[in-house]
Amino acid sequence: GLREPLSVEPQRRLHAIGRQLPGLALDAIAFQEVWFAGARRTLVAAGARAGLVHAWSPGARLGGSGLLVLSRHPIEHARLEPFVLQGLPERVDEGEYYGGKGYVYLRLATPEGPLAFVDTHLHARYASQVPHAYLAQRSGQVVQLSLGSLGISEPLLVAGDFNFVSDSTEYGVLHGLSGLRDLARETGHSQPTALSSNPFRAGSHKPDHRIDYVFGRDGRDVRVRSIAAQRIFDGPIEGSRLSFSDHAGVLLEVETAPGPTAFPWTPQLPAIETARAVLAAGR
Repeated sequence: GLREPLSVEPQRRLHAIGRQLPGLALDAIAFQEVWFAGARRTLVAAGARAGLVHAWSPGARLGGSGLLVLSRHPIEHARLEPFVLQGLPERVDEGEYYGGKGYVYLRLATPEGPLAFVDTHLHARYASQVPHAYLAQRSGQVVQLSLGSLGISEPLLVAGDFNFVSDSTEYGVLHGLSGLRDLARETGHSQPTALSSNPFRAGSHKPDHRIDYVFGRDGRDVRVRSIAAQRIFDGPIEGSRLSFSDHAGVLLEVETAPGPTAFPWTPQLPAIETARAVLAAGR
């Protein structure tokens, strides 16, 4: 959603994303990096045409987390939690400090009962940095997100751009502290979302990798079960070589049903020790 010349044909790509929404038959969708109010308005209008008539976005005209959630079901409650650990203010070129990243917690009123839905975007890794350069920032954000989720008794879905791979320290800390499960992996159809074939990644020597997820956790009396996973927004826009975004999207079909659950989750000692060590080491 950045304006040109910082972005490439943003309006064309936003409208192309909007045209895809009706065919996806969504109950909710979580966006990241929708930095400007105009971009948010474009996607909110497209969502309404697709039946996603309820929307949450930050009030800021610029930044404000960059998060946007569209929902078919009423939003009973919403709360934005900015991350305590942000980026470095002197790295204006990275923009992490000024984007106001965090997570938004929403309570959706579905026909099956309340559902907790979280959208988030963690600190980026940046190609010019060594892989662990911002490990402490991301780990701190994971700790904050995990602790914030422990009091949630509804079935929980957490979606977003996590900027870590599935064998990373941050991934292990997230699962061990929060009990969130990788729903795409449970289906056996997890796929990379950062693709070397994407025109926005032309010239990158990084292999394809998965950094965008939908995680889930049982509620007090309601199970969360993943049915199917699919990668979306991973090809060119019709009639163009331009891609929708520099990341592919993740589409999860999820079932909630009453029954015995793993609620409540108790944070695991190895994850606590790992998080403590990473945060003590700092940057």
